[in-house]
Amino acid sequence: MKKIIFYSILFGLLFVVLYVFNSKYILNKYQPKKLKVLFEVVTVENDIFQLYYREASGKLSERLSEKVKVIASEKPQILQFDIPDTLKVSHFRFDFGNSERETDVKINKIIFTYNGNKEIINREVISELFKANRYTEQHANGFTRKIINGRSSPFLLSIDLEKLINCLKERPNKNRLIINILLSTILSFSICIAIFLHAKNIKLRGKDDIVFISAFVLILLMPHLDELFNLDNTAITEKRELKKKPEITFENYDEYPENFETYYNDNFGFRKKMVSLGAMLRIKLFHSIPNSNNVIVGKDNWLFYWKSEIIKNSYLNKNPFSSDSLGKFGQSFLEMKQFANQNEKLFLSTVYPNKHTIYEDKIPTRIRNIKKENIKRIDQFYIFLNNNNIPNCDHRETLLKQKKNDQLYLKNDSHWNAKGAYYAYYNIINLISKEDRSISPPLGIDVFHLQKLQNYLGGDLLPILGIDNSMGLFNDNYIRYRPSRNHFKKSKDIYGKGNLLIENLECENEKTAVFFGDSYSKELLNFLPLHFRNTIFIPNIRLDMKQVKAIDPDIIVYGIVERNLENFE
Repeated sequence: MKKIIFYSILFGLLFVVLYVFNSKYILNKYQPKKLKVLFEVVTVENDIFQLYYREASGKLSERLSEKVKVIASEKPQILQFDIPDTLKVSHFRFDFGNSERETDVKINKIIFTYNGNKEIINREVISELFKANRYTEQHANGFTRKIINGRSSPFLLSIDLEKLINCLKERPNKNRLIINILLSTILSFSICIAIFLHAKNIKLRGKDDIVFISAFVLILLMPHLDELFNLDNTAITEKRELKKKPEITFENYDEYPENFETYYNDNFGFRKKMVSLGAMLRIKLFHSIPNSNNVIVGKDNWLFYWKSEIIKNSYLNKNPFSSDSLGKFGQSFLEMKQFANQNEKLFLSTVYPNKHTIYEDKIPTRIRNIKKENIKRIDQFYIFLNNNNIPNCDHRETLLKQKKNDQLYLKNDSHWNAKGAYYAYYNIINLISKEDRSISPPLGIDVFHLQKLQNYLGGDLLPILGIDNSMGLFNDNYIRYRPSRNHFKKSKDIYGKGNLLIENLECENEKTAVFFGDSYSKELLNFLPLHFRNTIFIPNIRLDMKQVKAIDPDIIVYGIVERNLENFE
């Protein structure tokens, strides 16, 4: 029995060491990480195509570009562009013609690859991620290159693709994972067999004790091996600053040992790996929750934000408004309503439901059982709006109904996805278009071609749990919408620091709409600007009369996530 336990422990230790070593050194060399962009094109003329790339804050330049010679052919050919992995690339420009050509170019698909993973953009959705310039005209079979005033420079300019690329980089390579597991298993098993046979042949007395001691020494050395060779590449971000290495001086020599111990406890080798593995084991095997005061792990591994008193009070109904008038908060709405009525403007309000509200069935029973019977702040808010004849829309009924068919919020994040935001957009624009006939009705969901990204590994709640999700134990489906912004022009800080102006150059009306909101508005801003000439987003959970008067909009919309109602008396 002792031998079985011994060889099991030895096999486990060898497997962990070999797995980390193979991941860090062997398989990285076998398949180096590099972002590649491939275009499958058809062109009947010899030419030179060029891909420019830049970071979010950078500019396009020849230095950050690559040229590829294209051979005339009626068959599809693959053009490959290698992007340096040192850059956090977000934008691309694909020039498909440095000569004055007018023949059509067919782009069947664009492929982003990284570490063996692929994100394929088919012809039907290219226009959603890339916009063509005036020397280019898109049609069913490809792109026509045009000459204007004797000049031609056709290109496609991408929207911000940083999130797409980050998702691609975060996605684990299953082939590499399987190869690593098999390789580490075979090597570990072989070493154990060799030790077993060797021990049988030489019949050393106390050989088990020797190997136990060797294994124990290896455990002690592993943190130092990581410090020397940087073996631990676990990516977790703790919500605190880790202790920095102290310097010893004559003044602090008596405090140095204690300070160094604190530093070492924060920075010893394989700490991040152990923190991450420990968190995952506690959740997956023992159904115990690390940092349970910060994140709730619910049914089917749904995660819920629980870190602040704001979200706890919001869900548990601990702190309803003290009066039906909502105090100063309510007074600001009455003042805005009066201003809107006096100046023939439309003012409406809404609240975006918490993830806890729509997916309450995923929250553990022990949490649901401690909810108070008090009236909810969101109910008080809508009662106040209705009593004072302020137009509003409540999304709860719609989202609760639609969640039976679609996932509306991210499992590992505190926000909704594009599909959840779409239904809120539909309600808001439906109300506005009924009040103002110059505003077009909301578009059907099929118009937007929402994309479903499977095996999404991100989410703002995972780092709070201390989990590196590179192995994909907490998978999610990320539903997103990337609009074709051919007729959108964005400008920041025009109407104040942090404010965003989105101009719809093809809008049939001249209306300006102001939206007050928070982080839940981010997905909404992919849909709302389709209906207004100017859309101005003000990231503020409080109505600001001064800004409204300065902008002089036609429509004023106030919308915040439910938990932010807790910020008011």
